[in-house]
Amino acid sequence: MKNKRGSRWLLVVISILIIATSIILYNVFNPIVTKEGIKLNIFEQKWIENHKNEVISISIPNDIPIFSNEGSGIVFSFLTFFEEGTELELNKIPYTASNDTVENGNRMRVLRNDEKRGDNDLLFYQDNYVLVSKTQEVKKPLDELNAKLGVLDEDFNDVSSYLVGNKLTFTRVNDIDELILMLDEGEVDYIVIPKYLYLDLLIENDFHIVNSLNNLSLKYVLTLADNDDNLNQIIKKYYNEWKKNYLAKGYYNELLNLYTSIKKIDDKNKTDFKSKRYIYGYVETSPYEVVRDGELEGISGEFINSFKEFSEIEFNFKSYKNITDLNKAFQQGKVDIALNYHDLNETNGYKTHDILYSDYVILSNKHNYIVDTIKSLEGKTIYTSKGSKLANYINKNGSFDVKVVNNIVNLSNKDLVLIDNKIYEYYKNDYFKNYYVVYQNRMNNNYSYIINKSDINSVFYNVFNYYVSTLNHKQFENSGMNKMMMPTIHVDLTLLWLYVILLPLFIGILILIMRRRKKIVKVRNDVRLKYIDPLTSLKNRYYLNNNIAKWEENKIYPQAIIVININNLKDINDAYGYEGGDQLIKTAANILINNQIEKTDIMRTDGNEFVIYMVGYNESSVIAYVRKLYRLLKDLPYDYGASLGYSMIEDDIKTIEDAINEAILEMITSREMKNNNDI
Repeated sequence: MKNKRGSRWLLVVISILIIATSIILYNVFNPIVTKEGIKLNIFEQKWIENHKNEVISISIPNDIPIFSNEGSGIVFSFLTFFEEGTELELNKIPYTASNDTVENGNRMRVLRNDEKRGDNDLLFYQDNYVLVSKTQEVKKPLDELNAKLGVLDEDFNDVSSYLVGNKLTFTRVNDIDELILMLDEGEVDYIVIPKYLYLDLLIENDFHIVNSLNNLSLKYVLTLADNDDNLNQIIKKYYNEWKKNYLAKGYYNELLNLYTSIKKIDDKNKTDFKSKRYIYGYVETSPYEVVRDGELEGISGEFINSFKEFSEIEFNFKSYKNITDLNKAFQQGKVDIALNYHDLNETNGYKTHDILYSDYVILSNKHNYIVDTIKSLEGKTIYTSKGSKLANYINKNGSFDVKVVNNIVNLSNKDLVLIDNKIYEYYKNDYFKNYYVVYQNRMNNNYSYIINKSDINSVFYNVFNYYVSTLNHKQFENSGMNKMMMPTIHVDLTLLWLYVILLPLFIGILILIMRRRKKIVKVRNDVRLKYIDPLTSLKNRYYLNNNIAKWEENKIYPQAIIVININNLKDINDAYGYEGGDQLIKTAANILINNQIEKTDIMRTDGNEFVIYMVGYNESSVIAYVRKLYRLLKDLPYDYGASLGYSMIEDDIKTIEDAINEAILEMITSREMKNNNDI
């Protein structure tokens, strides 16, 4: 009886513990959601309640435009959001960014380029260094600079290392005002400074940002003290919510207010500027500008849509059939702004800062066509798009027989094609998949926006030009290109009734098909497995043998065969066992898989042998790929590396088998030469 009674009590105690633990875990892992949408667990809520009568100190630099300047900026916006949400009180202790001696406690800090963020550093913004000039001028690639540069002493090491190799002369000074004066008086051609840290001075002096040092920056971070994990977790949760919902808008407001206050743009002019609906004129040109569902997309779309969020103004997008019509509308004042990728008449327009380099390529449908300089094409017939800056540029800079077409597709059957590089990148796997880049260069006239000259557009131009100068142009270009390259699916909702009827019918048919397919899946899997090497998951020799005939029928040239042989595999098996050898083979296979390029097949054809079949690569590209693989395989375990050989197939005379044998011979020769050198 005693044992039974004791067992009952034990069960009661265990049940109570389980219930109590469940309640605790529920409260911890199912936190209460605040009115700001932030989830706080029971410990964090209790911490807030216990500290509402205390003051939490935080040190803040009080002289960084936009971020924390004289009690305003996005940092103060976040701290107000935190105080209102938690009802905790913060003691904001100001200091100057140039005199940062605060080493402990909660504090805003400016981290230099080589300083790493810690787990308790919350990033508010990354401030790129910029190249600044006194006048608005053509955007220059950093590696082409040949000038006198002014820098601050504290930035000299970072900037000079970043721009190493350029033909530059540096002048170092201690004081930002002295640096500004040097540029203003022409003692230096440019200065290099953090963009936002001194943005107010750039606006006051009407200086211009020429280029951005994209990988050299300061980081503005909120560093949390190490002595209270609960407080840190609460701040992080509020920071993440604020960053997601309020950072961008706060940044835009501060950026606009900084400019309008320094330039003394009054409320009336601001109202006039924001109340007008501006006409954006364009001739649809992918990947630069395409309108879908009333919204501008493409590279220009990234800039314009960002400006819309920043300024809160609206655009109407007006399409024109050709450049002539767009030019006429612009001259008549019917268009307020256009991307001057085209050869537009700039007489009646304000030209903004350059946003894109005007890179171009010359394409040939013959892989062995050689172009040393563009002058070597004089007398040749070159085809390009009508009305583009390129067409005008090529006509003015040589004695070429230039013929223009109205549509990109009409270029796809010409011998020599001159085309903008970004348009080529967009269409290279479509209209130009059988073309080779034989020459690449850049015009001395980059792409910018052009804004119609009128009194009402004066503020619009100044604000727009200011905004685009603060952007990382390359980032916007890449974003626009990536979005344009992604496939889009548009569903016509007017056919919804048809989908409702057809969907159940389709599902029924699909179920019947799937039931039948199950009967043959096993057979297909068995066939598939015949082609797969079980150790590396690469295709095997059986796959090679079964595809040689098909590859022989392929008339796209050049083709290439690369043979790779892991060195001394037998010695490794003897010394470390077959497990060591298998691991080496798998490591080599992973290197090949991770570095596989388009239009190639990789096979493991023997114990230590791999074969790569390539289509559409000229010999220089094949050699570069072979050298890359050789360098990567050189770091294989046991330091024996691998031997490689290749063979080119330029026509249907050489067979695949001939190329494999030739590549094997070159591989053996390469290995023997290496062994002789080692001896």
